[in-house]
Amino acid sequence: MSSESAARLVDLRHRRPRARELAGLVRGLVAVRVVDELSLYTVPHGSLALSIQLGSELGSYEQGGLAWHASALTGLRKHAVAYAARPSTRTVVALLSPHGAFRLLSGTSCALFVERRASLAELLPRTWLRELGERLRGAWSRDPLSVLEHELGRLATLRRGSLPLSARRAFRALELVRSDSPPDIAALYARLDVSRRQLERDCAAWLGLTPKELFATRRLQSALACLQAGASLASSAAQAGFADQAHMAHVLKRATGRPPSAWARTPRTSLGTAYRQASGGELVTL
Repeated sequence: MSSESAARLVDLRHRRPRARELAGLVRGLVAVRVVDELSLYTVPHGSLALSIQLGSELGSYEQGGLAWHASALTGLRKHAVAYAARPSTRTVVALLSPHGAFRLLSGTSCALFVERRASLAELLPRTWLRELGERLRGAWSRDPLSVLEHELGRLATLRRGSLPLSARRAFRALELVRSDSPPDIAALYARLDVSRRQLERDCAAWLGLTPKELFATRRLQSALACLQAGASLASSAAQAGFADQAHMAHVLKRATGRPPSAWARTPRTSLGTAYRQASGGELVTL
């Protein structure tokens, strides 16, 4: 859960990217300054969170210190993850599509980050990261999101490459599952003109999740949204596509460690709302 009520968030900003070169690559941008330590809870969702922290870990913010070990790419997840945001930090986050991760990170497979957070120093040039940190430091009081968007766009123009067919199928499967009118799993195979076994291999290789797990994440997202909107447990289960209320309770407890009733009591937070709006509707962080 979030201890946002006990922490202070300053300069919380969020929006969808506007740059044409980032279309289909970056779903949302978030910038936040955390004054006190903040406990966060990230639930399974369909984006990869590329986060860059500016703070006092490796020198003062005024000196442009970039906390390399805290700047990371977090992938699609099977289970919820709790972590703490360090105090006195300024953080920018880009929510990437799997295609965005492939393009911006030179062909990197999202499957590498299902179970771990990867340091951006492993994935991006240190000179680019340090230049970005300097520009963010200078622009924080004005518009850090425009700086982040510009630098990601510049990186996207430098890193062009064609997607392998297997990656195209896996990424398209995820987009179909995330759509407003997702097909059922049998129709998904038909839409992509691929066998069940082939799509399972493609998704495992490029997303780290099977098609069945993609649908499970979709149902989980739908159920949590219904619960947080005040719907009853029975109604939430039905709207999310679960067989019954008991099935929903089992899935939520296994994925998040908490029963549906606990999620129904969880208040919305400004940071959670920012992520939802920036990502186009996904529940990312509470």
